Amino acid sequence: MATQDRGESYAAIWREANGAIAHGKAELSPQALRLEGVAADGLLSRREIPYAEIEGVRIGRGQEERLNSRPTLVLERVSAPPLQLDVLGAGMLFELADLLAALTIDRRERYQRVTLIVPLKEHAIEHAQTLVAEGPPFDPEEKGLERHEVFLTDHEAVFLFEGRNAADIVQRLARDPDAWRAAVKWRRLLAGAPRLAHSAYTWQRPATLP
Repeated sequence: MATQDRGESYAAIWREANGAIAHGKAELSPQALRLEGVAADGLLSRREIPYAEIEGVRIGRGQEERLNSRPTLVLERVSAPPLQLDVLGAGMLFELADLLAALTIDRRERYQRVTLIVPLKEHAIEHAQTLVAEGPPFDPEEKGLERHEVFLTDHEAVFLFEGRNAADIVQRLARDPDAWRAAVKWRRLLAGAPRLAHSAYTWQRPATLP
C-alpha cells in the first residue's frame, strides 16, 4: 500500500461489466473509489464510484464472487450491478473493506437529498407561485444547504433540500418560528398532508479521470 496526495492506493484486480478481469490500482480519493488499470483484452480500464453510490460493502466468498479463487470485496451499488474487487497483500482486503465502509457511511451521513411533496388545491397554483417568488423564510446558505429548489405542477409543490445533513436541517426548520409563519400561508392551499419522496433510481455522469 502506498500513500499519495490523492489518497490511499492499493494494487488491485476487479471484474469488468463484461466479465473480464482488470489489473491495476484502487485509490481512495476524497469523494470516490477510483479504479485504473488494464483489462484482460488489453483495453484501458478507468472507473470512478462515488461513495454516496455505495449501498453496502461485504466480503464475497461464493464461487461466482471469487477472483482467481480468492474472496473479493463486493460493493453493492445504488444504480449498477455489484462490483467484485480484490486487493493484493496480506490483510489488505479487510483493511480496504473497513475503510470503504467508514467512508460510505460518513458520506451518506454528510450529504443528503430530502424531497417534500405538497399537494395543492385546485386553482391554487397562482397563489403558490406568488409564495415561491417571495423566496424561502430562511437563508439556505446560512442553514447549511448546498441546494434548495421548488418545483410546481398544476396540483403539487415539490421542495428539494440538498446538502450535508439535509435531513437534520429540515427537521430544525420544522421547529423554526419563521418557517412556521410561512407554513401558515401555505396551509390554505393544501389539498392533503405533505409527504416525503424517496429515491427509486439514480444516475450520475461518472467523473472523467485525468
